[in-house]
Amino acid sequence: MPDLLWDDVRDFLDPDLTGALPDLFVPGVSVEDWQALFDLVEASGWTGWAR
Repeated sequence: MPDLLWDDVRDFLDPDLTGALPDLFVPGVSVEDWQALFDLVEASGWTGWAR
């Protein structure tokens, strides 16, 4: 999603505005799959998204 900008979705993920995110379970996904996702997010320039 190269045209999705952090500023466009920041409010959806702000715990002060929307509360805590629900727990998430994705069947069949490995630790390596999650790491690949996190690496992709970081490489896309979404720094600070998980702080």
